[in-house]
Amino acid sequence: MSRYPATLVLSLIIVIISTNSAHACLEWGVPTIRGHLPLDDHFEEVSGADTSQFGKVFHISEAKKKLRLYITDKNGKDAQKVLIYKPGKNKVMLTEDIEDISVGSCFELKHEKLKQGNNSCIFMADIGGGKRKARNQIVITIVKDKMKYLSTEEALKVLTVRYPNGESYDAEAMAIHPVTGDIYILTKELYLDRDENHDDSFAKPAKLFKLNKHDWTNYSNGGDSTLNFIGLIDFSTISRKMKKDYLSQAVTAMDISSDGKKLVVSTYRDLFELHVDLAKVIGQEDLNQVLLNEKYTRIELSRSEENLSKSTRLLQQESIFYEQSLNKTNIYYSSEFKKTDFDYNISPLMAVECLSELY
Repeated sequence: MSRYPATLVLSLIIVIISTNSAHACLEWGVPTIRGHLPLDDHFEEVSGADTSQFGKVFHISEAKKKLRLYITDKNGKDAQKVLIYKPGKNKVMLTEDIEDISVGSCFELKHEKLKQGNNSCIFMADIGGGKRKARNQIVITIVKDKMKYLSTEEALKVLTVRYPNGESYDAEAMAIHPVTGDIYILTKELYLDRDENHDDSFAKPAKLFKLNKHDWTNYSNGGDSTLNFIGLIDFSTISRKMKKDYLSQAVTAMDISSDGKKLVVSTYRDLFELHVDLAKVIGQEDLNQVLLNEKYTRIELSRSEENLSKSTRLLQQESIFYEQSLNKTNIYYSSEFKKTDFDYNISPLMAVECLSELY
């Protein structure tokens, strides 16, 4: 994972919003610390998070190569570690570069552990470029979402998925659509070229890919599925900053709202909410309309080295998820911190609340 120098930003929040965007938050509050993640080596490099249907928070971490599901409450307390085994085998799942996690319906997935009715599943995405920087084949592990877990649990299914045309990418963002069941992946197009004397790094538009619900619900273990390319999202347009500010454009996490009509994306510097239902996005023209019509909100975060407790931008922020109820929407986010990063000895779990929403 890349590291970047911390900067001081004076403004707390800048929100850019189009007045004709439906289901848009009209006013975001100031991000606040809701709690802290445990300071042990397992919770270093937390790269993804999402909420359980039972009110817990699931996390994944790059700190260990053995796949584990980490569980806390919404304040980072009551931590539990669950080691994940391969389906039907007494072998632990190993990861190359686990990056995001998403919770949603199991839809038509058939398994003896899934009873008739409304089952919820956890999708754990090993999609990062790892030491190779980019890869063609990625892995998504599916685990049942339930009230209580043992110290070890067996995965329901392991999906082996490839990018089309033999292409390879680095990605850190994945989410399942709550209505259609399609799985979306957004690539991180960050190219680093810097040292103490120069910085020629840059970011390209992120690429959006989709895995159809039919492909994963009917997947046979040991098989192979191919992602569908949808189009490009240029975060240099959304961030409204100079293209040189590549850290505002490097996608690190994503989540889809419970109604499927909004998409929240984290980069190293900002949070973005796109007012778009990905189920209605067929190709590039649909994505272009989101940008042209300014159907997005930017929440710019601030950072102060003098008082980290007042910073709303985190070092290496890489996890993001919605928490929604009938009358409240929160966006939670956290950091892929290491204890050695800039003497950063806390791992806050942050949240920003929508104070006024337009329907």
